Amino acid sequence: MLKSLMLFIGLSFSPMAMGASSCGLNSELQNLAQAPLNRGSDVGFSVSVFNSSGTLECEDHFNPDKTIYPASTIKILIAVTALRKIDLNGLRLTDEVTISQSNADDECQFYGCDEWAIGKKQTVAQLLEAMLARSNNIATNQFMDLLSKDFINTVAKQLGMTNTQVHRKMYALVDPEPGLSIRNISTSRDLGILYRFLKRQRALWLLSEESNRHLHSVLEKQRYNNQLNKRFPEEVFFFHKTGSTSRAAGDAGYFMTSSGKQVIISAMQENPQRVGRPRWDIAIHNQLGELVLHHFHP
Repeated sequence: MLKSLMLFIGLSFSPMAMGASSCGLNSELQNLAQAPLNRGSDVGFSVSVFNSSGTLECEDHFNPDKTIYPASTIKILIAVTALRKIDLNGLRLTDEVTISQSNADDECQFYGCDEWAIGKKQTVAQLLEAMLARSNNIATNQFMDLLSKDFINTVAKQLGMTNTQVHRKMYALVDPEPGLSIRNISTSRDLGILYRFLKRQRALWLLSEESNRHLHSVLEKQRYNNQLNKRFPEEVFFFHKTGSTSRAAGDAGYFMTSSGKQVIISAMQENPQRVGRPRWDIAIHNQLGELVLHHFHP
């Protein structure tokens, strides 16, 4: 297993090609960003389209390399890292894990203390579904212990997510790591790169076919669809992970067009001065998702 892990760490994945042609959305992205910028928010938008053969067809961005707090959007990276470890025989979906997070007895009120209090047991498969489909922070933090933040960050770097770092655990009420002040960071470009590896030929470079199918089956159970895909029709499925806090909102994922193109959208906003739910940010993401959908899936 150690040899396999070292071989993986030594791999070098290439990020999305630079200098591709425009999708014709640059001015629209800039217009959408103007209102949050005027409110003092940091903003990053990215749109990339790959054709049915897996070749980058076009891309447009607004501040794609601006580092922003990713909130729960980063959980997709943690899920991919867990599945990669499964592929390396370092973990199994059926493995049972005892909940050991120091703040679990306080945070479990959001997810059910009969299942998520300290000492309760969950399988790796249950942790994955809870983290992605229900955005369970206890499950997320348990994975950080199982995988290590260093390994998660190594996977991100090998994928070409050069501006992404996982530094600390997530919580709603009680901070499990009060001594850590440095935050998690990512960019809209980095999140787009990750979703590229979940579809078409490149998925096989990162995950086994079985793990890739399992990941998509979990994403199909996503309960939070209030951002980029809020206005999508039922027939257009968006594989994605949202995130939001009192100061930040984000969403990233992809949908497939009828002609077999993969359309990746990622959006991140943060306003350090705001207190309360990021309803204006989410409304902008609703508009962005609708704009991209109508452009590529009229």
